[in-house]
Amino acid sequence: MKPKSGMMLRVLLNRFHKGPPDALLAVLPKEEAAEIAKIRTQSKDLDPFLALPGARLSRIHYSWMVPIVQSFSRGMQPILLSALPEPHSSRLSKLLRKQSSQTALNPLFKNYLLGIFYAKLQQPEMVPWEMLPPTPMTMLGQLGKPKLVELIDFIGIYDLASEIRHVVDKRYLERFYLCLTPKKQHFLRVCLNQKEKLATPRLELEGWRGDCTQLAKILHRRGLLRLAGALSGQHPDLIWHICHIFDTGRGTFLQKHVLPEEVPHVTHVLGQQVASVISFLKNKR
Repeated sequence: MKPKSGMMLRVLLNRFHKGPPDALLAVLPKEEAAEIAKIRTQSKDLDPFLALPGARLSRIHYSWMVPIVQSFSRGMQPILLSALPEPHSSRLSKLLRKQSSQTALNPLFKNYLLGIFYAKLQQPEMVPWEMLPPTPMTMLGQLGKPKLVELIDFIGIYDLASEIRHVVDKRYLERFYLCLTPKKQHFLRVCLNQKEKLATPRLELEGWRGDCTQLAKILHRRGLLRLAGALSGQHPDLIWHICHIFDTGRGTFLQKHVLPEEVPHVTHVLGQQVASVISFLKNKR
């Protein structure tokens, strides 16, 4: 039985069957019954499985949709653009230099069209992120792109803290602080007051001359690498959902660097850092 089908059956059992599900599972082949029995969820909510495609598409960054739109005929593209939710419709129209159709679409046809579109983006049996086994990383699926990008920027400050520990020139240190917002300066001090748990490669900023944009790009890339490490070993569907909240540049980078298995000690520490950043940002809003 495929993962999504098994999860949905488990939720149906929770919703409509009282007591242990053993009797009902007994009618299934032994292997399938065992798979469903292993699914640890108490959820009775079917909404994640029944969500309209437009709601699902709203959580995916529009940049992933460019090749999908282009795969349709030229005549269908304006109709498809008008069916997509905002702001995706306007942004894709501008990016592709195409006008969306001004004709109002029948709701049934619109949902049918979006269903075809969404199926081209992901595997049919992909489990909705809300129904995936809960882990400390599941919470990332609740964040939109702006918060995830901010998260990455702050995680990268752990690398800056490691670099600063090797710097003795006070004028050089001042340059770093000048490139950070007050909130990032605060978080840098938090990192400096913690014991470094991981040995990471140096930032190699010996030739850096105070270019804040360059520093931000370096730290952002390091933040992406730390997030990839924290996500290593997570459910593939969760990784897909998180990567597609990002634009294709960041999302593809994450997909490339997330490992199928946890890295002993490293993944756990990086997961703790992600949780610490989320807590810090939540308290500072």
